[in-house]
Formats: sequence, structure tokens, C-alpha cells
Amino acid sequence: MFNLKSGFIKHFKNNLFIYFLVTVILMIGISAGVITIKILSESQRGELHSFISNFFSNIDSQKIDNVSLLKYSIFNNLKTTLVIWILGLIILGVPITLGIVLFRGFTIGFTIGFMINDFGFKGLMLALLTLIPQNIFIIPGIIIISSSSISYSINFIKRRKKNKKESLFKETFGFSFFILITCLCFIIGGIVEAYITPYLMKIIL
Repeated sequence: MFNLKSGFIKHFKNNLFIYFLVTVILMIGISAGVITIKILSESQRGELHSFISNFFSNIDSQKIDNVSLLKYSIFNNLKTTLVIWILGLIILGVPITLGIVLFRGFTIGFTIGFMINDFGFKGLMLALLTLIPQNIFIIPGIIIISSSSISYSINFIKRRKKNKKESLFKETFGFSFFILITCLCFIIGGIVEAYITPYLMKIIL
């Protein structure tokens, strides 16, 4: 456990700039999502408002299938993790990884912005209590995995130039293990999304 903790600390210290870059990209995505609400036409806003209102009505009246929600949340995030892991291994996937982070940020920003813009204080409460809880775990997981993938790609290029095959194998194993450990964030986030968020949503509704 001590070696694992020290390994995490060393990893963060060695990749501070990459973590900063990924976080900035995520924030740009969130900002873009919020801004996009302002440029939607009235008909587009009306369709979204109707869709979300119907969704809230169904949530309020239907029984919640927690197990299905848990499976969907974990599967969705693990699918993203698998894609980012593969992109790290193929080296040329850095721009796509950053694109995934940007899109994740965009969807969060768009959803929060729309709720607040169309439902006012009620939308703000819904955003805070139904989107933030699980994303406290999921967003750091995305940032860590994306940063690790980019870091691995950069280190791969450096080691290949020096022809260090043994250290490259060690780096690949460490990268994969690090990704696997970080998936715990998604499991915790999925539990929150499946067993806590729906009831918070019902309370607000």
C-alpha cells in the first residue's frame, strides 16, 4: 500500500503539466456547453424543454431500477476508459483523448446550463443534487485516466528513441495497472448515480 501511494504521488508530480492541460480542456468543454445554450433557436429550446419535462414526469411516477442504472453507468464509463487506454497504447491517440475530455465537459456544461436557463432555481437545485454527486468521482477519474494515457504516449516515444525495451514493458504494465485502479472512481460514481441521485431528483421534483 505504501509503494502504491508513493507511486501515485510520484506520478502526479511528474505529470503536473499534463493534468493541468487536461483539466483546462475539460473546463473549456464545460464553458462551451453552457455558451451553446444561448445560441439555440426557440424551437430547439422548446423541444429540449418538452423532452426533459417528460423525462422528469416519468422519473417521478415510475419505479427506479437501481441495478440497471448501476450497470449502465459503470459500463458507459468503462467503455470510455477502454477507448482512452487503447488510444494511449497506439501513441497517436493524444488528440482524440483530448477530444473525448472536451466532449465530456461539453455534455456536463450543456446539461447544467440548460437546466438553470429553463428551470431557474429548480434547475439549479437539480443540477447540484443530480449531476454533481456522481461527477465528484467520475470527473477526477476521467482526468486521471486521460492524463495517464497522454503521459504514457509521451514516455513511449522517449523510450523508443533510447531503445529501452525492458523499461517500456514496465511502463506499459504500470500504465495498465494505474488505469485499472482508477476505475474504482467510476464504480463509486456509478453507485452514487444509481442509488442516491434518483432519490435526490425525486425530492427536488
